[in-house]
Amino acid sequence: MDNLPRENSILNNSEFVSKKTISESTPPYITIGTHYKCNADCIFCLGGNFPEFTFDRYKNFFENKLAKVLRNAVHIGFCGFGETLLMPDIEKFLLYINDTLPSANKVFTTNGTPLNPLITDVLTSGNFSILISLHASNQNLHQYLTNTHSFKRIIAQINDLVKLKKNRNSSLHINLIFLV
Repeated sequence: MDNLPRENSILNNSEFVSKKTISESTPPYITIGTHYKCNADCIFCLGGNFPEFTFDRYKNFFENKLAKVLRNAVHIGFCGFGETLLMPDIEKFLLYINDTLPSANKVFTTNGTPLNPLITDVLTSGNFSILISLHASNQNLHQYLTNTHSFKRIIAQINDLVKLKKNRNSSLHINLIFLV
């Protein structure tokens, strides 16, 4: 595994403690706005009209401009309005970032609906974290909040993901998010 994130974190901590105003290190946690279409219509969503995140956009814009920052990051968040895991070629993208950023923990936020076997296979074989915005503890509230009928399917997919994680002894970190 690559030592750059660890070395960058040590330098980052040293610069913080010494109150450096100009740092040589890069942030240990970065988030990329990965906006994509959504398959829900949540009552709390701000929505918006944003350029869609694509594999090409990542390579030509983010990776091209932030290569050093990405290589040095301990955690990289892929979060935006919509559902990033629905973008075309998502499996190819996940494999690519796991190969090019092996040490970074790649963190994806999802509403849980796209957690199909192809995606979960990649997530459990790499250095990933998944934040699942379930939003509700029961089907009726979930339907009210998201205007979908996907609660049971999401729960089943989470159960399948947990089983796969255990069977593979995967380091995948799974976190459920709820509204309060």
